Amino acid sequence: MFQTDLVIWLQSLGSPIVTWLLSTVTLLGYAPVYIALIITLAFGMRLRPSLAVLLGVLLTVLATETLKTTFALPRPSDIDARVQEPGDATQPIPVVERGGGADFWALPTADAIAAVREKPDPSYGLPSGHVSIATVFLLGVALFFRSRPVLVFAAFWIPLMALSRMYLGRHFLADVLGGVVVGVLGALVAVALLGRHDREEPSQNPVAALTPIALVSLLLLILMPFVPSLDAENVGRFVGAVVAYGVVLITGFPSDRGSPWQRGGRILTGVAMYFATSGLFGALFDATGWEGTRVGELSVAVLIMAIGLAGTVAVARRIRLYVPA
Repeated sequence: MFQTDLVIWLQSLGSPIVTWLLSTVTLLGYAPVYIALIITLAFGMRLRPSLAVLLGVLLTVLATETLKTTFALPRPSDIDARVQEPGDATQPIPVVERGGGADFWALPTADAIAAVREKPDPSYGLPSGHVSIATVFLLGVALFFRSRPVLVFAAFWIPLMALSRMYLGRHFLADVLGGVVVGVLGALVAVALLGRHDREEPSQNPVAALTPIALVSLLLLILMPFVPSLDAENVGRFVGAVVAYGVVLITGFPSDRGSPWQRGGRILTGVAMYFATSGLFGALFDATGWEGTRVGELSVAVLIMAIGLAGTVAVARRIRLYVPA
């Protein structure tokens, strides 16, 4: 599954149209697209299940980046001179001439793995982040919103995303399959943590709904000093989202009803809060000299996520973009 032959074969079938199409698919798998989608779902449609989807996505991002660092396995374009990156004006410079797996079950060669790990700023491939996030997001929306059409779309989009990453020379077959596994597990964990508490029912006990994800946050914070592969920024984002979820849960989820202009206003408020908190706390991060420290990265990520989400709800309530329950 770490052979470059499949990637090379896919690229041999390419054309300018195929390259444009699959490059577009890949572009739709980057963070800004998911940020826009989650803000739209949360403030334009239904807040509570959207926050559950967000928590699943953040857990999956954290797992994906941790596994990438742990496995530290190369990308196809880094270890085989025959693999190109179609559509990229700057073609990769491989660290070895032929470093793919010798057979279907073999890892890349030891020389290739060592050479990539010795690079100043290595980029690892297993599992594919594009595929894992596409998987958890679509499955999360399908499960928490109880949407069969989204599930059908996932069956089409996830393989297409995997194909795009292989065609563009960025991932092996093992990477994209690993991304699917991580994404499915992320969605299942989110359902296990929040599946019983994702509906707006006033009779629900806030403590019961919050305890499982709060315990996961606490566990991550305890493990962080002892597990260097746990990315502080991603831990902070998850903890911040849990804080925001808890604040809104305790103060009461607002009604998702509203006119089109109210829904649109809530979405615009969410976008404005995202940029405002990112800019403000990003500047604070630079000014305090925390740059490059794990504590700084963790703290800023918590503040951006918690204030951005809970602040959007508070502001939208204040300016009457939410109708009374």
